[in-house]
This record gives sequence, C-alpha cells and structure tokens, in this order.
Amino acid sequence: MANAIELSVLAVNQHRSLLIEYEDGQNRSTARTIKPYWVTQNKQGCVYVHAYCDMRQEERTFRADRMQSAELGEEVPAEEYLTKCHKIGYPMVGGTFLAQVTGLYG
Repeated sequence: MANAIELSVLAVNQHRSLLIEYEDGQNRSTARTIKPYWVTQNKQGCVYVHAYCDMRQEERTFRADRMQSAELGEEVPAEEYLTKCHKIGYPMVGGTFLAQVTGLYG
C-alpha cells in the first residue's frame, strides 16, 4: 500500500480528494476528506499537505506523519479547486515543493 505522502502527491497530480484518518497534536483522531493542492517539505524533512478540508470547510495544513491512513477519493472538478483553493502561490522559506496543482490558472 502506498504511504500518505505518495497518495497526497497522486491526489494533487490527479485532482482527486483524499480520505484520511488524521491525528492532531492532542492525539485525537478524526476521519476527513481533503482536497490537496500542495505537498511541501521543509528543511527539517517534515512533509506538509496543504488542502481544503471538507470537515472544517476551510484551507488547512496537515502533517503527513500524522496521517494514520490515506485513500484516494473522487476526482475534484477544476472549478472547485479554483473557488476553494484561491491561493496561486505559497510563501515558502527554504522549503521544497513535492507537488502542486497545475493547469488550473490559465
């Protein structure tokens, strides 16, 4: 089975949602459907998935190492990314993009 990072990158590249079981900083676990649009890695090697979270109904950043499970979901129409993922760039300092939604901004 692919790990959460690989599936997050696939979800970004294929414009698909991701069904995750996520453990927060207080060790609480929740099932979420997210729509990833960036996967980044900082200088320390920590991988983050930047996505629209259906549960919270807002953009959120998820640490990949806190994803207890991940599964590819349905294809997300480009229009939905345009309306919910309104940022065109992400201000990273010393990080690396692992995947970014492409083909949506012209």
